[in-house]
Amino acid sequence: MGLPSLYVDFMNADAMGQVRMNCTGTLEDLERLDLVPQNGMRIVVHDEELEAEGELRFSDAEQIWVTRIDWNALRPVTPALASQPLLTDHPVAVTTRLSR
Repeated sequence: MGLPSLYVDFMNADAMGQVRMNCTGTLEDLERLDLVPQNGMRIVVHDEELEAEGELRFSDAEQIWVTRIDWNALRPVTPALASQPLLTDHPVAVTTRLSR
């Protein structure tokens, strides 16, 4: 089985280029996959067009989960992800069930 794949908004990144994991689509994917984030967990993050592998970590500064990605390693989304329905995504301030 491959890495878990979570929807993100690549434009929702912090000053260090880490993608914030607080968007509606991200939270829906966490719930759908019954996934509890953990520091160091490897995942694939994607939007409708691009994807990248990354590592989850908890941002103490922002008190949310973020994913470190290599922005130079962004690639077109795989066909399996491309067939998923498009999600409307908006940042939200939700921290339910997300342990460090």
